[in-house]
Amino acid sequence: MLADRDRIFTNLYGFHSPWLEGARKRGAWDGTKQILQLGVDAIVAEVKKSGLRGRGGAGFPTGLKWSFMPKEVKDRPHYLVVNADESEPGTCKDRDIMRHDPHLLIEGCLIASFAMRAHACYVYIRGEFIREREALQRAVDEAYAANLIGQDNIHGWPFDLYVHHGAGAYICGEETALLESLEGKKGLPRLKPPFPANAGVYGCPTTVNNVETIAMVPDIMRRGGDWFA
Repeated sequence: MLADRDRIFTNLYGFHSPWLEGARKRGAWDGTKQILQLGVDAIVAEVKKSGLRGRGGAGFPTGLKWSFMPKEVKDRPHYLVVNADESEPGTCKDRDIMRHDPHLLIEGCLIASFAMRAHACYVYIRGEFIREREALQRAVDEAYAANLIGQDNIHGWPFDLYVHHGAGAYICGEETALLESLEGKKGLPRLKPPFPANAGVYGCPTTVNNVETIAMVPDIMRRGGDWFA
C-alpha cells in the first residue's frame, strides 16, 4: 500500500479544507518561486526524468510533449490549455482534484506554463461540472488575492488563469475539438497536421494537458523526477 508521505493528492476524499490555507498546510505553493528559478530547460528535463505520462488516456510522455513547443515565436503568444472535459463513463478523478485539491492544479498550471513560455492558461471544464467549476474558480480567486498568480505576482512570471465552462459535448474531450469550442466555434475535431504545438488556440502554439497530469507537476518538481519514477 502507498504510504501517506508518498501521496500526491492528500485530500481526494474531502476530509480537509480545499482552500488556500489548508492547501498550504498540505504542501501546496511551497518553494514555487525556487522551482521557476531553475529555468525552463531544467523543469522540462525533470518532468522527462520522472516518466510522467498523460493521464487523459493516451499516456504520451509529458516532458516530451512540452518540448514540442517552439522556443521562440515573437508574433504569437504561447498557451497552456487544461482538458477538464472529463466525460468517459465512470471516470471522476479530475472532478475530485478540482473539488478537493484545486490549488495543486493551479500551481501546476503556473509551473507548466512557465516551462512552455506561456503567460496564460485556460482550464476547459465539462458542462455538467457545476460544483467543480465553482470550487476551482474560488481557488483561482484566492490565488489572485494572495498574489500567487496575476501579472505582477510574487513568483516573477506574469500569468493569468481562466476557467472556461463547456456545454457538455462529449466530443470536446478530444483536444482539437476542445480548442474549437474554446474559440467559440462548434466543437469538431481538426485535421492534423498542424498540431496544437504549432497552431493551437487562436492559431498560436498550445499544449493541451489533462487535469491530473498538470496537478502532479508541483510534487514532481519538489521531490524530484527520480522519486516519481
